[in-house]
Amino acid sequence: VCSSDLEQKVAERTQALTSVNRQMNREISERRRAESARAASEAKLRKIIDLIPHFVFAKNRNGQFIFANQAVADAYGTTVEGLTGKSDADFNTNLEEVIHFQQHDQHVIDSGQPEEIPEECITDSTGKTRWLHTLKIPFSMNNDHIDSLLGVSTDITALKQAELGRIELEARLMRAEKMEALGTLAGGVAHDLN
Repeated sequence: VCSSDLEQKVAERTQALTSVNRQMNREISERRRAESARAASEAKLRKIIDLIPHFVFAKNRNGQFIFANQAVADAYGTTVEGLTGKSDADFNTNLEEVIHFQQHDQHVIDSGQPEEIPEECITDSTGKTRWLHTLKIPFSMNNDHIDSLLGVSTDITALKQAELGRIELEARLMRAEKMEALGTLAGGVAHDLN
């Protein structure tokens, strides 16, 4: 009789353990699917962000990149992973530009207000100066207080060069008009003298 009760309890316990094991396997499979879907979603989002030709970045209060897209990495001659945890000073040798970035970053984080910077320069890894139009927005990583900023910069170098070319052409035109006026005046004076 005792043996039969013991066998019954072992069978019940085995069945319960088998049921729990199946449930755990289902939960593990669901977690793996969810993690796989999340990883695929993150990879898709990363790909989209890296295809954007504008600089997209986030920095913490210390000026360290916590996120950057491929355009920022390319400008600084590194990889996206190589930017993480580093600051502009680690890649940009122009101290004036670095200080400018740091001051604007701190102002956005401290004030909690977005800031638009119509024109600012950045020296890229090749030593080329590029003009950017930048928008910086404060945000919080932990929803308690503002400790970071999100930035988007559009390269306006071609527009800036076109503007400088236009100004130069206008100046040349004005000089030519002055020379023409002087020529006309000299011709009139010479005519009067004859």
